[in-house]
Amino acid sequence: MGKSTTALSAFVAALVLIPAAGWAQNDGGEQGDDGERAIEFHAVLKNLYLYRNDSDFDRSAPVYNPDGQSMGVAGTDLRSFITWHVSNKLRIHYEVEIGLNVWSRNSPDEGDPTADDIFLLKHREIYTEGTLADDLVGFKVGYQRLNDPTVLFIGHWFGAADFSLNFQKGAVHAVAGAFPDTTYEGLTAQFNNFTHDTALFALYGNASLGRHLTLNAGLFTIQDESVIGRSMTLWTPALNLTAVMNPDPVSLSLSADLAMQFGPSRGRSYDGGDQMNHGWAGQIHGALTWKRFALDANVLALSADDPYDNDGSNGAFYYSGRTRSSTLFLTEDKVHDWYDNIDERLASPRGAFYLSRAGLLLADLKLSYLVTRWFRPTLIFGTARVLESKNALGEDYVGTEADVDLQFPVDPALTFHLIGGLLAPGGAAGALVNSIDTNRAENIWTAEAAMIVEF
Repeated sequence: MGKSTTALSAFVAALVLIPAAGWAQNDGGEQGDDGERAIEFHAVLKNLYLYRNDSDFDRSAPVYNPDGQSMGVAGTDLRSFITWHVSNKLRIHYEVEIGLNVWSRNSPDEGDPTADDIFLLKHREIYTEGTLADDLVGFKVGYQRLNDPTVLFIGHWFGAADFSLNFQKGAVHAVAGAFPDTTYEGLTAQFNNFTHDTALFALYGNASLGRHLTLNAGLFTIQDESVIGRSMTLWTPALNLTAVMNPDPVSLSLSADLAMQFGPSRGRSYDGGDQMNHGWAGQIHGALTWKRFALDANVLALSADDPYDNDGSNGAFYYSGRTRSSTLFLTEDKVHDWYDNIDERLASPRGAFYLSRAGLLLADLKLSYLVTRWFRPTLIFGTARVLESKNALGEDYVGTEADVDLQFPVDPALTFHLIGGLLAPGGAAGALVNSIDTNRAENIWTAEAAMIVEF
């Protein structure tokens, strides 16, 4: 982070505070005197604590290891959402994340913008959004979060232009965008082009199929030129069906996700030829609430490759790392993403995606009960295995986790979490995650606490 970032932060603060004095009322979301212009504010502030007895499943001590093997974090993370309602048909949206700033590392007194302990600042979304022609045409242009109907393939922040046709029972979207990649071109326009970019093109939409059923479907195409001489074209049709029923006092939702992938990776075969991709992913999710009880269940499957790497065929799925699973170890922790979930660590990073040649089959269950209005205990169970054991040193069992999340919603805007969890790994987890002894499979336990304020 350099001086330009500091100047940008000051500029954004001025944009927020000065107009807010004249446009918005004290609650931050009301319209001004002109009946059109307003500024809307939202924020999520997390103070977090995490301790785990190890970061992998092997207790083997390295030759030199003064820091030990445990994993511990205490930190603060703030996400701010600002929307300028320029008119009834036009909005500007900005999202910034300050953190996760770790108390023992990031210093608010640091004056060197190149230092390792400077405050972490991430600009997430900056886009213009609006409608034209009596809301028939919509647009959303800029840096934004885009999800495919399953979120198993596309669930990223990147620059894109999204244009839509909006109808009474659905909408159709056409999207073109570019993922950030590591192929360096230049800082100024004259040294930049589209030669080695990773582009996304998509056509997707949603439609109501009746009172209870909704269809979301689309075709998402990646043209990856980031590796010079090894381009990839990947077509991914994705489909989601969601049914929601609310017969009082029960609320029930069911969803099914399916995504297929096909297309060539040029020059990636061991003999210099092309490699054809043909991966798939599927997911089934159900959620039930009845009085004070809530139950969530999820099954996820990611296809595997054959045992022969870099041949003319790849059966593994290019995966976003995001699912509907409730697990805290095996998939992304929904309280806070610690970027160490097992589904991603079983795989190899491929640009903005994860490719697991061993595949994955994961099932989980979450049960919660509202004891009082300020206390909700939650139990989470999950288990996983790989689909191709030959890509995991002959092992197929990933592991089973069990978690207890004691939630205290003491205020509509304030929730406390106290979490304890255990992951009992199998041989496949040790084979693909351990850095020293791949035959070890020792338990990991965690203690986590969070204070979350949402405004």
